[in-house]
Amino acid sequence: MQTSVRSLVYCLAGVTMLLQIAACNPTELESSWCAGKIVIDGKGDEWDTARAAYFSENNLLLAVANDFDNLYLRLSTTDFHLQRQLMQRGCTIWFDADGGENKVFGLRFPLPGCMMPPPPQGQTGQLPNLEQLQDRTEHLQSLLEILQPTRSQQSEILTVDEANRMGIYLQIALTKGSLIYEVKIPYRGMGSQHPFVVAHQGAKRIGVGFVSEKTPRGEMPQGGPPGSRPDGPPGGFGSGRGGGPGGDFAGGRMPPHGAIQAKSFELWTKVNLAVAPP
Repeated sequence: MQTSVRSLVYCLAGVTMLLQIAACNPTELESSWCAGKIVIDGKGDEWDTARAAYFSENNLLLAVANDFDNLYLRLSTTDFHLQRQLMQRGCTIWFDADGGENKVFGLRFPLPGCMMPPPPQGQTGQLPNLEQLQDRTEHLQSLLEILQPTRSQQSEILTVDEANRMGIYLQIALTKGSLIYEVKIPYRGMGSQHPFVVAHQGAKRIGVGFVSEKTPRGEMPQGGPPGSRPDGPPGGFGSGRGGGPGGDFAGGRMPPHGAIQAKSFELWTKVNLAVAPP
C-alpha cells in the first residue's frame, strides 16, 4: 500500500533520528541524490534525512541514494529471524540494469555459512543467538562473491580488500537489536577496473533484489513464534545505535524460545535513479 511522504522522529538513547518514510511496501523506490560522502561503516550517520521505503512483512527499511558514479543501498531490520537468516544463510543483492527482476549481476555477502561456525554436536540446525551474531559480525566479513550468470566466468570470490579496489564496499553491523546492511557500488561499467554494469549509460531505472535462501530441510532454528517482531518501522537510520520503537528486539533481548522453519527471503524493487539538482 502506497503512503504519502511522512517524517518520523524517534528518540532513542538520547539520539534523535529523522526518517523520511516515502512508501509502504512499494514496487518502486525513489533514489535520493547523494550530495555528500556516504561512508559504508554499518552506522549510517549520513542517512539521517534519507527517504526510505518500509516493507511491513519483513519489518525492514530500505533506502537508496546515488551520485554520478555510485549507487548506495541501506537496509535495516529489527526482525530477529530475518537477521539470522541473512547472516547465517548469506544474502545476495541482484541488479538488473534493464529495471526488471532478472538476476544479471549479483553480490553475495556474507557468504552462506561464513558468519558462524558449525553448531556443537547434538545441536544440528540451531541458528546462533543474538550475542553470538554480535561477536562475529566484525572479524568474519572478509569475503564476498561476484555473480554474473550470463558470462563465462559466472562466479568469483574476492576478498573485501580486492572488492574495495574495484569500488565495491559492503558492511553489516548488528547493534541494539537492529541489523544494518550498507552497500556502495559503481553503477556504470567503467572499463577493466569496473567490468560490471549495474545501470546502462543514461539509465533512469534499475531493478534491485535482496535474496537469501531458506534453511535446508531438517534445520529448525531457535527463536520466537511467527509474527513475533515489533510493530512499525525499525530504527537504526541515523546513528546506528537505535533498535526501533518498542518490541523485544528493540532492546536487543532474545525472543521467546520456540522453533520455526526459516523461509526464503526475496525482496525486489525498481529504483528510480536521482538526478543531480540544478
